[in-house]
Amino acid sequence: MLYRWLLCCFILGAGGILFPLSAQEKGSVQNRLQLAGRFMENGESEKALALYGELYQEDPQPFVYREYIKCLQALGEYAQAEKIIRRQMKQGYAPVLAEVDLAANYIKAGQNKKAESVLGNLPQKADFAKGGVSVKELAQAIVQQTGRYDVAVATYQKARQNECGEPQNIQCYALYAESLADLYRLSGQIEPMLDEYLLLLLRDPSEITKIYARLQALLAGKEGHTEKKKIETLERALYRRVQQQPDNPFVQDLLIWVLLQEKDFETALLQAKAYSRRFVDGGNKWLETLRTVAGAKSKESFELAAKDYEAFLGAAADPALKISPRNVRSGRIELLNLYFSRLEAQGGKDLEQARRLSLSYRKLLGELGNDPETFEMYRNLAKIYAYYLQEKDSAQLWVETALQTGRFLPVQKARLKIDLADIFLYYNKVWDAMLLYGQVEKDFKQDPVGFYAKLQNARLSYYIGEFEWAKSQLDVLRAATAKLIANDAMELSLLIRENMNPDSTYEGLALVAKSDFLVLRHLYQPAMELLDEVLQMPLEAALFDEVYYRKAHIYLAMDSIDNALAYLQKVYEYNEDDLLADDALFEAAEIHKERGEKEKAMELYQRLFLDFKSSSLAPLARERYRTLRGDTNALP
Repeated sequence: MLYRWLLCCFILGAGGILFPLSAQEKGSVQNRLQLAGRFMENGESEKALALYGELYQEDPQPFVYREYIKCLQALGEYAQAEKIIRRQMKQGYAPVLAEVDLAANYIKAGQNKKAESVLGNLPQKADFAKGGVSVKELAQAIVQQTGRYDVAVATYQKARQNECGEPQNIQCYALYAESLADLYRLSGQIEPMLDEYLLLLLRDPSEITKIYARLQALLAGKEGHTEKKKIETLERALYRRVQQQPDNPFVQDLLIWVLLQEKDFETALLQAKAYSRRFVDGGNKWLETLRTVAGAKSKESFELAAKDYEAFLGAAADPALKISPRNVRSGRIELLNLYFSRLEAQGGKDLEQARRLSLSYRKLLGELGNDPETFEMYRNLAKIYAYYLQEKDSAQLWVETALQTGRFLPVQKARLKIDLADIFLYYNKVWDAMLLYGQVEKDFKQDPVGFYAKLQNARLSYYIGEFEWAKSQLDVLRAATAKLIANDAMELSLLIRENMNPDSTYEGLALVAKSDFLVLRHLYQPAMELLDEVLQMPLEAALFDEVYYRKAHIYLAMDSIDNALAYLQKVYEYNEDDLLADDALFEAAEIHKERGEKEKAMELYQRLFLDFKSSSLAPLARERYRTLRGDTNALP
């Protein structure tokens, strides 16, 4: 029986090879097309050609025709492909697309004169009302099959002329603007692209965000850097159009955007002020640009933004600008918040500055009162008192005052509770902090603010040595929250998991956690002493990289830069496979760059992107390296 069964299997299996299949046995058209496709993939083009030819003779549908032509061209059968294309043109189905196929076939065959003859006639003879295809379909076919953007552009221009007549018909002309602009952009023709985008904005100003995205795609080069040549060409073109069209707000708007991409913040602010003056927008554009500059968070951008915020507020009485009261109010708040950001960046070392800023906040809060816009002011004022002036009771008073107002949203009050819990933690009131974190976590279980409270509670558990509980909470957060919180949770969870001793004493990890808690409270010297204890414990060698990294950060906080660099070097030299090595390399390179030590910075950036190709910091390191090297086609 077994022998007979095997013999049957052999005969059935071999039958498909020994005996040709009928059309019915070959299955559906789709199956046969798939079989032909597999033949092409396997390099069996002759078999594919026979099958495609058979299918085409049965039913010359467009999808069969397309694959048949591709197969003929792959075999170099251009003359036969031309015959099939011309036959398809006579079938009456979208003959204009078949003409594109003919031009593409001539190009592949090296018959460029014939190709030019066909392509040159396409825009003139295409009758979109009768041709069965739209101008968009025809232009796409031209680009995809021949790569001739100029012919696609001519096709759109002919359609525009036929439909709209004179250029004064702006609304009609603008219907084709986006498609033409994209063709110009893809072919690198910046000036005509710009004119089409401006035409599009005249019809629909809401398209500005989409245009920013398209321009960003144009300017983005390899590794994500901005191509200097393109952006300079775009800037020059915009300056010319500002002179030609001084009353067109979109020209100046795009110029300001380009200047911001170049990080030419000073000129961008000058243009923004001119925009607000010319178009009397209540100061909107000036303030919007100020916010972008302030958000750059560099020393230079801070100084420029602070100076210009002062100028903005000083111009409030200028009748030519007519800055709105709303914008004056926002400008006053944002200026103080900018000063607070600088105070934080400097570690709050200037106590006199902190005290002056607290008084400015109190004065402005007295004028403006409580509303959602002043919410950040309350938070910042409490932080100044808590962390820089060391006045815990004042900090707690301002948070509690804000909590008692009825004008803040529930989620804002939750954020204030977390701030108060953070303050309690800073002053070693662990259980008070834990209670507040728990309240927010309970009240906002499925909200980001609740997830953040859970993260803070897990960190607190880590600080006090409850590692297993902390890890269980962190693992929940890794799976259930937004990327930023999940990443922080994963980092701390991995630290705990990788340093669990078999007997669960966590001796080394406990010292690191206590040190982290002291750093949080700005108690740097005792924190350093605990880390030094870990370095004296050979059995905790797995923690040494974490210790070196933490010591580097403590030295940075203490402005001991050379010591910080020495410990960052220990991290990236300790173990090149270590998870912290790329971070340490990048931070060290950034410090050397800030100190003007160009060669050393370049060496470290290069080491990072060569040795840690999969690091998320590698593209940024490469960009920094190229900028320091002086590449002329890249902007930071």
